[in-house]
Parts: sequence; structure tokens; C-alpha cells
Amino acid sequence: MKVLNSSGLIVDIDEAVPTVSGFGAPLWVRGTVTDPVVSPTLRASVENDAGSGRFSLGGRVTGIRGSILVSILTGATGIQRTLGYLTDDPVTPTRRIVLGIDGLNRPFLSIRDYFGTERALVTPSYTSIGQGAQVTFVMSWDSTQAIDVTRFALLQVNRSAIPAGDWLVNPVASWTSFQPTYVVLGFGVGTDSDFNGQIVSFQISNDTVQGGAGAGGQAPSTRVFDRFLNDTVAASTT
Repeated sequence: MKVLNSSGLIVDIDEAVPTVSGFGAPLWVRGTVTDPVVSPTLRASVENDAGSGRFSLGGRVTGIRGSILVSILTGATGIQRTLGYLTDDPVTPTRRIVLGIDGLNRPFLSIRDYFGTERALVTPSYTSIGQGAQVTFVMSWDSTQAIDVTRFALLQVNRSAIPAGDWLVNPVASWTSFQPTYVVLGFGVGTDSDFNGQIVSFQISNDTVQGGAGAGGQAPSTRVFDRFLNDTVAASTT
């Protein structure tokens, strides 16, 4: 169950099947509702998906510029995996914008332009992330102009910019964009494997998140609730 609260946060709650009392009212036994997972919302989001699958974008994403905000619960480490990618051909995705995690659960990105040429690529070097962690990160790109000092793309993980040396292919020049028609979640692309954790939220916007000085304040913030104080529901109303 997903709830958008008054602070603009997406609250994802996983609740067990209730027990029906003799009076016909559902009853959730204390402890059967898991800790909520909270994700921020991306400004001017035009698409928000979760789980795994192939979703049509219906012309809502231009591909010229944009942002993707992802909130995940990590799986076991070991091999590089795809979280999701935007493409105009889900059968042969030569043109694609990819977000994934490496063998230590560290997010990376890859952008291939209209001609299939790699224009941006990150190989993470920062601290590894364990299994079962909530990770929120945002990537942004503009194929026409720099948005992060001299770079035409950026990646921020848990509100922190990745190290400058992690750009294996540094996006410091414009490229010919393509218009994505699908977003594919959870399935590996190229040599990467399928994702083994949980995709809580995968949001796409045609706006960019700006980098440079003070970039940490540009990315949406996130908070995680530790637990419910009381998760027992005694009755319901309709």
C-alpha cells in the first residue's frame, strides 16, 4: 500500500492479511505490519512505477533532459545488476538510459545516445552498501547543456554527489538524444543481471536536478520511520 503524506513523501506499507473478528471487523495483530519505507517525491514527476515489469511512457518523457529518482531496498551483494532503464526499443535496447548497482550494491548510471554511443558512465568507488538497506538516489541529464559545472549529467546517492573520479565516461559534451517509449524495471540489460532487491519507487521527470555548489540542497530529502508505535487496528469504517 502506498500513501502520499502531507509532507510530500511516499509511504510504502507492507501489511499482512488481517484476521476477521466475530463482528466482521479486520484485525491486524501487533507486529504484522512491517516498518514503513519512505521515499521522497521528484519535482514534476510524469511517471512513477515500482516492482518489476515493462511500462509504456505514452509520450510523457522527452529524453532531451530529465531526472530519475529511485528508492530501493538492496538485495545480496555479488554481481552487477540493472535496476531500470529507459529505451525506445525494449527488444534491442541500443539506445538507453540505465540505472543499476554494482557487485557491492553501489548505484551507477549509463547513458547511450540516439546512435548507441556511450555518453556517460559511472563506475562506483565509494563505500559498499549492505543487504536490506534503503538507498535513494537521483540522476539527472541534459543533452544540450551542462547541469553540474561542466558535466551534462549527475548522480547523487543519499543526497551526496559521487566522487569525480567515478566518471569512467565523463559527460562533458552534448549528444543527440532519443525519446524513450518504455521504462523497464528489474530486468538486466547488456551483461548485467536482474535486480534481486525491491524497487520501492522509480520516478521520472522532464525537469533536471542542478548540480554544482550546494547541489546537496537540490535533491529531495528522505526520512525513514523506524517503526509504528502501535500497529493494531481494532475496527474499520467505510
